[in-house]
Amino acid sequence: MSVYNKTEGLFYKLTNTWLLRGIKNGLMYSIPFVFIGSLSVLILNFPLSIVADFFSSRFGQLVREFLLIVHNSTISIMALSVLLCISFEIITRDKLIKKDGMHAVIILIVAMTCFFINASGDVLLPNEKAGATGLFEAIIISVLATKMFITLYKR
Repeated sequence: MSVYNKTEGLFYKLTNTWLLRGIKNGLMYSIPFVFIGSLSVLILNFPLSIVADFFSSRFGQLVREFLLIVHNSTISIMALSVLLCISFEIITRDKLIKKDGMHAVIILIVAMTCFFINASGDVLLPNEKAGATGLFEAIIISVLATKMFITLYKR
């Protein structure tokens, strides 16, 4: 029996836990935000000078400012979108929380508040933690806050 056959069952069990499924699906939900922000950066800094000159001469600063706003609105809040998407995915997998939508909203608010307080010590969020630098913290906090709330609610 090969090593692949021996470890296949173990890896299958590990990847199908509620935790990894929630993180994986939550990150998949946030891909459209990242894609739109990346596409705006690509258009802003297109590698061919002919196309870049065309955009700047045809549309001017207005399109450049708009694409910068799109980039800042998507990539700069990546941690928040991942936090909400992972929490939402864990909530929808729990049978008890599916019955009442209000609990889902409360859980999302609790997860966001925990992330804000962890990032800055205050309820206001600094810009550097809302983007990609706070992504790992957002994943951990979304899982912990959501699972803790669900566990306490079931008791």
